[in-house]
Amino acid sequence: SSTFSSDKLLWLNHQHINRLNYDEIIPLLKYHMAVLEIDYESGPDLKEIIDVYNERSETVLDMVKSSIYCFQDIDDYDDKASRRWGHTFSKLFTGGARRDRTADLLHAMQALSQLSYSPMTICN
Repeated sequence: SSTFSSDKLLWLNHQHINRLNYDEIIPLLKYHMAVLEIDYESGPDLKEIIDVYNERSETVLDMVKSSIYCFQDIDDYDDKASRRWGHTFSKLFTGGARRDRTADLLHAMQALSQLSYSPMTICN
């Protein structure tokens, strides 16, 4: 008798999305981004998102959720990280932007610190 394994299903899905070409996966990304109300026109090219997050994502939704920081402004960030890094960022990253992006940088650092691998930078 066979049993259902969600781990095997996620592995199989991961293998499947890794084999999709850009023309097949971009509409799926756009669909999930639209459902989550993410403006995918405001961030990096979706091909770059696929290149970076494809190997790390078991589902297309995982890929979208992992890359959300590249498309949306960050409204909230970790207070502990803010106290630790805030003064550094405020001195280093001033000028040039239409608004203060310190909170975005702090949130990105917090997200990256939770990863168990070396991330690639694609967010502009």
